[in-house]
Amino acid sequence: MLTALSMVQRGQEVNAVWADKKGEDDFAFERATFVDFVRGKNVLVVDDLMTNADEKGTVYKICRLVEAHGGEVIGVSIVTNRCAGTAEQLGVPQLVALADVEFYSTTPEDCELCKLRIPIVEDIGHGDWFKERNPDYEGKYIKLLTT
Repeated sequence: MLTALSMVQRGQEVNAVWADKKGEDDFAFERATFVDFVRGKNVLVVDDLMTNADEKGTVYKICRLVEAHGGEVIGVSIVTNRCAGTAEQLGVPQLVALADVEFYSTTPEDCELCKLRIPIVEDIGHGDWFKERNPDYEGKYIKLLTT
């Protein structure tokens, strides 16, 4: 929304819409009017974080959603590109990121902290997702934000 506001302040006519997550892997325009704002328009997709640039990734899925509703994705703007994703991978003409950061990623079986039974924070990041899939984790779970 701030991207749209900034563009409006520069004299450009901009409509800001968003996609709602449906289930674990799908997105949709919940408000019927959003489809009207996209159809036949040039669309800049904006997101905060890109962790995957292929068909599994949120940004990729949003780009395909826009196209499915008749919009043309003219580019993607993200705050952090943490997967070294490219415009080509996303199937868009341009990708701009404020920061390109690669994070080390591992499986629970190979994780050195898991082997040391370090507790997992369940109320920040994806700790709740991990707990749901690994309820018997020997390192236990802790909460930092809630009691």
